[in-house]
Amino acid sequence: MSNSQHKKIVVMGEILWDAFPDGETLGGAPFNFAYYCNRLRTNRVCFLSALGDDSKGKEALEQVSRSGIDTRFLCFNRLPTGRTTIKMRPDGSHDFVIHQDVAWDHIAIKEDQTPELSNADLFYFGTLSQRSDANRQVLFDTLLPNNRKAFRVLDLNLRQQFYTTELIDRSLKETNLFKLNDEEWLVVKDLFGFPREDPEARKRLFDLYGISHLCITMGAEGAALYLREGQQFLKKADSAIDFVDSVGCGDAFVSELSGSLLHGDDEETALQKAVGLAGRVAEKKGALL
Repeated sequence: MSNSQHKKIVVMGEILWDAFPDGETLGGAPFNFAYYCNRLRTNRVCFLSALGDDSKGKEALEQVSRSGIDTRFLCFNRLPTGRTTIKMRPDGSHDFVIHQDVAWDHIAIKEDQTPELSNADLFYFGTLSQRSDANRQVLFDTLLPNNRKAFRVLDLNLRQQFYTTELIDRSLKETNLFKLNDEEWLVVKDLFGFPREDPEARKRLFDLYGISHLCITMGAEGAALYLREGQQFLKKADSAIDFVDSVGCGDAFVSELSGSLLHGDDEETALQKAVGLAGRVAEKKGALL
């Protein structure tokens, strides 16, 4: 993959407030991904999402602006700004309640913005934002066709009832790097009829789709990266991490992994960097450093 310095990254998906029992932080997997990509200033990040025309939307816009992310691709509508209620488990993991009929369910592109959202070096999308017809239309009719040459990253987010086998299948047909966690991998195997203990399940996925990289995160166990050609890489998480919570760890991870590959790192180096960043995020509350 090319290692020239300046890279254009287009990201589509949800931005929302993560409501913890003791306060709120700005999040949403695509926003978190964009945030960490934008920390490397040689990236030009175009983040496409929607906020409500309400106080929480204005507060979110201010925070996005302070982070340095270009806000021109954030549209506003009359629906409330997105919100997720996070319930912490005793082991530090979490459950989500993602509220429906919110602003990011209706992401829109202005006609004059289409050229700037095209011909990216890297294009990121997830499954959660595809829960609405409007977003699927924007994604499959405009963004993906206009970014055919991009390194396309699919971040699986299996939340509540907001996914189907058909949605995942359609998304995988557009994907180069597929990232999911170990629990989601079990669900995918069930959905696609792969026996859970099938040692050939990864190969079967590669045979079905054109993906080049499959990445499975495993929480405190680190992550594994598999390549179509058969290479495998495993990186353990640092056992010395002072764990607080896992919110945003996967988003930071896949941002660092895909960004490092985009800028020319080999897979082993990229995986090491990604696990390291995820560990630093796990040492604080919320998704953003």
